Amino acid sequence: MSFQFYQVIHLFSAIMLAGVAFAALANPLPERRRPILILSGVTALLALVSGFGLLGIGRFGFPGWIVIKLAAWLALAAIAGIAFRRPQQA
Repeated sequence: MSFQFYQVIHLFSAIMLAGVAFAALANPLPERRRPILILSGVTALLALVSGFGLLGIGRFGFPGWIVIKLAAWLALAAIAGIAFRRPQQA
């Protein structure tokens, strides 16, 4: 697959992951838990796979900023689950 394809998938999934995570924080209703967590998991996986696909195609190696992006990815992926686990603190 092309570099541009991975870029589009990565950008779309990262924006969707941020939107889903903050939507879960804004309104953690119990009836919305399952669809939000499914969407959060799928978009997190897409962002991770497409990001490593970009690294493989672009032959960037493993620069230091990747560690920061992985930490940000982990935080965004965890926000939705944390919002539903402790809705009174979110």
